[in-house]
Amino acid sequence: MSTIDLSRQATDPRKHYAGVRMQQGRVLTDDDFNEAAALDAEELRRTRVHAIGAYGSPDSGFLPANFGAVGGKVNFTLTPGHLYIGGLRVEMSAAEQFLLQKDWLNFDPAVDAPAAPANGVTRRDLVWIECWQQPVTAVEDSELFEVALGGPDTSTRWRTMRRIYLEKGVAQGDCAGAWTALAGTFANLGTLNGEMELVTNARMSVSFTAPPVTGDLCSPPQAGGYLGAENQAIRVQLVDATHYTWGYDNAAPLYRVQLSAQGGQLLRLTLVNQPRDAVHWPIKGQVVELLPWSAALSNGERAAEVAGHLCKVAVSYNPDDHTLVLDTPVPPTFGAQWQARADKAEFFNGMAEQNFLYLRVWNRGDDLASPAAIPIANGDLGQTGLKVTFSGGPLRPADHWIIAARPAAPEVVVPWMLALAGGAPSHGIRRFRAPLALLEWTTVGGVTTATVVHDCRPPFQPLTRIRGCCSVTVGDGMQSFGLYTSVQAAVDALPSSGGTVCILPGRYVEAVRIGGRHNVTLHGCGPQSRIVAPDKDGPGSTAVLIDGCSDVAIETLALEGGNEAVVHVRRSAVVRVASCLIQARDRREGFSPWPAVFVEADMVEIEDNIIEPVRELTPQVLERIFHKLAAPVQIAMSARGGLQLAGGCEHVRVAGNVIAGGAGNGITLGSIRRIDEHHPEGDDVPDIDVDDPCAPCDPTDSGTPPDDGRPVRYVSAGDLYDILIEDNVITRHGANGIAVVRFFGLSASTGLVLVAVHGLRILDNTITRCLRRGVAQAPSKTQLFMGYGGISLALATGLEIEHNLIAGNGRDWFSPVCGVFVLACTGLCVEHNHITANGERNDEPVGGAQPGIRAGVHVWLALGVQPPAAPSKNSTARAAAAPRVSRDTLQLRVHANRIEQPLGRALFMLGAGAMEITDNRLVSEGTGEPATDPVASTVLVGNAGVSREWTRGLLMALVILLYVTLTKQGNAATAALVCNISRQSRFMPGLWPRLPTGKLMFNDNQVSFLMADAPRGLDLSSTLLISLDDVAACDNQFEYHTQQRLVMADLLAWGTTVRTSDNRLAETWGRAVRSLMSLALLNTAADNQSTHCITAMGLRRAVTHNLVLAEAFCDNACGDHARVLSQVALGVQSSMQHP
Repeated sequence: MSTIDLSRQATDPRKHYAGVRMQQGRVLTDDDFNEAAALDAEELRRTRVHAIGAYGSPDSGFLPANFGAVGGKVNFTLTPGHLYIGGLRVEMSAAEQFLLQKDWLNFDPAVDAPAAPANGVTRRDLVWIECWQQPVTAVEDSELFEVALGGPDTSTRWRTMRRIYLEKGVAQGDCAGAWTALAGTFANLGTLNGEMELVTNARMSVSFTAPPVTGDLCSPPQAGGYLGAENQAIRVQLVDATHYTWGYDNAAPLYRVQLSAQGGQLLRLTLVNQPRDAVHWPIKGQVVELLPWSAALSNGERAAEVAGHLCKVAVSYNPDDHTLVLDTPVPPTFGAQWQARADKAEFFNGMAEQNFLYLRVWNRGDDLASPAAIPIANGDLGQTGLKVTFSGGPLRPADHWIIAARPAAPEVVVPWMLALAGGAPSHGIRRFRAPLALLEWTTVGGVTTATVVHDCRPPFQPLTRIRGCCSVTVGDGMQSFGLYTSVQAAVDALPSSGGTVCILPGRYVEAVRIGGRHNVTLHGCGPQSRIVAPDKDGPGSTAVLIDGCSDVAIETLALEGGNEAVVHVRRSAVVRVASCLIQARDRREGFSPWPAVFVEADMVEIEDNIIEPVRELTPQVLERIFHKLAAPVQIAMSARGGLQLAGGCEHVRVAGNVIAGGAGNGITLGSIRRIDEHHPEGDDVPDIDVDDPCAPCDPTDSGTPPDDGRPVRYVSAGDLYDILIEDNVITRHGANGIAVVRFFGLSASTGLVLVAVHGLRILDNTITRCLRRGVAQAPSKTQLFMGYGGISLALATGLEIEHNLIAGNGRDWFSPVCGVFVLACTGLCVEHNHITANGERNDEPVGGAQPGIRAGVHVWLALGVQPPAAPSKNSTARAAAAPRVSRDTLQLRVHANRIEQPLGRALFMLGAGAMEITDNRLVSEGTGEPATDPVASTVLVGNAGVSREWTRGLLMALVILLYVTLTKQGNAATAALVCNISRQSRFMPGLWPRLPTGKLMFNDNQVSFLMADAPRGLDLSSTLLISLDDVAACDNQFEYHTQQRLVMADLLAWGTTVRTSDNRLAETWGRAVRSLMSLALLNTAADNQSTHCITAMGLRRAVTHNLVLAEAFCDNACGDHARVLSQVALGVQSSMQHP
C-alpha cells in the first residue's frame, strides 16, 4: 500500500468539526485540504450508517451464485451490485469469480480457497467480506500523472478495497450464529463493533529521550524534545504484534521495481521510475519494503498491497543502471501468484516492463543501524529524540500512527493526543467485516454444487422506492409536516387509481369529502391525528363523507363532528372504518336524528373503533382523547351517537368496537323513508326528526306517528343482508343496545312494514346499562308488539344470538325492558348468553309498572321454515341470506343460556318448527303484566307446528275415538269401527300441512319463579309448554317460590303427545295445586319427583314411578279430580283473604 506524502494528520472526530473554511491572504497546506476531505468522508460514512444501517444491500450485489469446483477448489460467482458496510459503499461492477477476485490479484487457491467436499459429503461454509480504504498514487496508476507538469505527481486517490473469504465447515445453521462464531476468531485483530468495524484498543504515546551529554565544552547543551532539523511527518507502523518500523515523509517514496537474481538469489532490484533527486536515492542501511500487487484497476494498472517483504539495502542505489541490492533474499513465489490466473490478460499485457513490484522506502535519516523490524520494547526513533510506547491491544500489522514533529516547537508533537498518558489510537487501517451468505456444498458423482442456505445481507430499498403505503402525507404545519396541510387537498391530489393519504399528528379543521373515488385510504397516527368538522349543522358538521366510492378505508384517526354524522358513508361499496376515535359533539342546541356513524353501503367493516359523544375540551377530555380512552359514565345530552346501518346495507361486519354514551341506540339497523307530497317516491333519512328542544326530554320511542291521513308517511328504507355484529362493547346508551330504527306496524296506506335483517349474527358482545332514558308509552294496540332493551328486532332471518352479555339495561323495572326482543324470525339460535338484571328492581312496588313487554328473551313468532326470498340488490346477498339446509329444518334453538329477569318472564317464544330449549338457567323474579303474565309466570313456549304422522283416515279414526270416549258410548261395535278405519287409513295419502313440524324439546333446564314479596295473585302455571305436535320435558328442575301467590301447576304441558320424565318440581308448600299437569293423546309422566301432585290426562297414559312429597303425608293426597277442583277453590279463597 502506498502512503500519502503529507505534512501531518490531526483530524479528530471528537472535536465535532463539520468542515474547513479558507481565509484570505493565508498560506494553504496539504492538511487543510486533507482534513476537509476527511471530515466530509467521515460525515458521509456516519450518515450512511445512520440512514442505511451498519450493513446492507439495495440489490443482489456480492451474493454468491453459479457454484462449482475448479482444480479441486470450490468456486462461485459474485453477483454484480452494491453493498454498504460500515458506511462504505462497495461496488461489484461485473461478475467475478471467487478464485479470480480483482482486488486480490495474488489470491492463492492452495492457501486461500477450501477444497471441495469429498464425494457424498455435505458441508456448510460461510462467505464473508472484508473492506478497507487505502491511497493510490500516480506510481501505481500512471494515468494520474499530469505530463504537462514535467514529471512530479500531484495528489493521491482514495480507494475502497474489498476481499471475499470462505470459512469452511461452520456448524451453525443460520447467519447470526455462524457469524458470531467466526467473529470470535478475530480476537487477535480486535472486536467487531455495531458498525461492523474491527476495532482495537491499541494506543501509542510519544515521549522524549534525554538529550545526549557531550564532553565538548565548546558545544552548547541540547534541549530535550524533537532533535531533527527538518519538519517531518514520521510514520510508525506495526509489522506484527511484537515489532514495528518507522520512517520520515510518512514512508511515502514509492517506486516500480523489477526483481532479478544475484548470486542465485532474488536480491537485485531495478528501479523502473527514478528517484526525483540524489537525496532520495536508496542508500545502504536504509529500510525498504517490497510490495506485491493488490488490486487490478479498470485501466489495467495495479495498486500495491498493504504490506510486503521488509528488509534493508545492502548496496546503495546505482544511478547508472538504476539498481540496488537487498540484504535479504526475496522468496521465489513472492507476488507471483497472479501469473497463474486465467484472467491475467485483463491487467497484464505480457510486456516485460509491466512485470514489476513496488518498493517503499522507510527513510530514517542518519539512523542506518536500526533493524528493519524493531522490537516494540525499543521505542527510540533513532536520533530524533522521540520515543514511542505501545499499550492496549491487540497490536495489528499495518496499523500506523503519523507524528508531526517541528524544530520550531521541539516539545510538541501533533496530534497532541500522542503526548497524553493514554496515547492515541492508530490512524488506520480501518477494517470492516460482514457475512455474505451461508452455503451448503454437496459433491455427488464428482460434481460439486452448492445452494445458498441463508442470504446474510440485510436488504434495503432506495429512498425513492420506499413509498410504503403513503402516497401523500398531510401535516398541520405545527406538530407535523407533510406534502399538504389539508386532508381534502391531499385527497384531491391523488391520482384516479387512488392511494393512501397518511395524516400526521395535528388538528385539521375541515369537512373531508371522498366522492366518486376508488382505492383511497386515510391513515392517521392514532388520536394525535384529529379531523374536526368545522360547522355545527349541515354538511360541514360531518368530518368524513364517503360518497359513491369503492374500496375506501379510514384508519387510526380521531374524528369529531357536529349535528350530522361524524362519518357518513352512502352509495358506496368495500368500505373499512377501523381503529378510529369517533366523537359526536354533544350540545343542547337541538336533538339530531343522525348517529355518529351512518353507513349506507355494501361490504363494510366497522372494526376496533371507539364511538362516543364528546363535550367541551376540558383538560380531562384532552387527556382521554390522547390516550384513546372512553368517556366516563354519563349519557349524552343530545348526541345520538352510536352506529347506524341504513336500509339496503349488505355484507357488513361490526366488530371490536366500544360504543358508549349516546342518547340513541348503540347500533341501529335500518333507516327511514319519508314520503310526502314533495317526495312521493320517498326521501331516505336516518330517523324521524323529533322536536325535542330540551335535548332530549322525550323518552325513547321506537314507534311511528299514526297513519291518520296526514300527508307525511314513514316506511322502512329497505332490508339488510348478511350482518355480523361481534365482540363489541355497547354501554350507557339512552336507548337500546342493538335495535331496529322503528317498529312501523300495520297501516291502511302501507300495509305491514317491518325492518327486516336477513342473515343476522350477534356474537360475543357486551351490552350493558343501555336504555337509560325512559320509554315512551305506546298506544295500546301496538304496545305488545314493540320491545326495548339489550337487543330489539322486528323481522330477522337466520338469526344467531350467541355468547353475549346482556345485563343491567333499563333504568328500573317500571319501564318495559327485555334482554332480547324479536317480533318475528325464521331460524333462531340463542346460545351461551348471559341475560340478567334487565329492568333492575328497586324497593318500589310493581303495581304501577308501565305497560309493555318485559322478558329475558321474548320472541313473538319463530318459524322453522324459510320464507320467500326478499328482493336484494345483488345475488350475493340473496345467497348469503339463503338457508344452508332444507326449508323444513331451520333450527329454533335456545341453549346454554343464563336468563334472569327481574320482572316478567325469563322466556317467551311462539312459533312453528322444531324447537330445542336445553341446558338453560331460566329465572323470573316477578310478574309485570297482570293480564297475561299469570298464564305462565316464568316460561311460555307455544309451537303451532304439526306432526307428520297424520293421514285423513287416521284423523277420522281419532275424531270417532274422542267422541266415543268423551260421550262414554263405547261398545264392541264402535271399537271395531275405529280399529278398521285406523287400519284402512294406512293406505291413504299422508297430510302435508304448510306448517312445519311442531316438535318441542324442553330438556335439562333449571326454571325458577322467585317472588317472595309478590302481591297476592293466582298463576295458571310457572312453565307452559304447548304444541300441536310432541312435547318433551325431561331432566329439568322446576322451582316455584312465593308467599302470596298460588299456581295451578308448576309445569303445564299440552300437546298431541307429551312426555315428562326425570324432572324435579319443587314449590313452596301449599302454593301449588299440582306440580305437573299435562294433557295429550299419548301422555307419559314417569320417574319425576315433585312436591305436589302430578296429573297426566290423555287417551293413553303412562304415569309411573313418580315420587310425590304430598303422598308421603296422605296416601290419597292425589286422588280424584273433584279434590283437585276443591283445592283450587280453597287456594283462591285463601289468597284473597290472607296477606
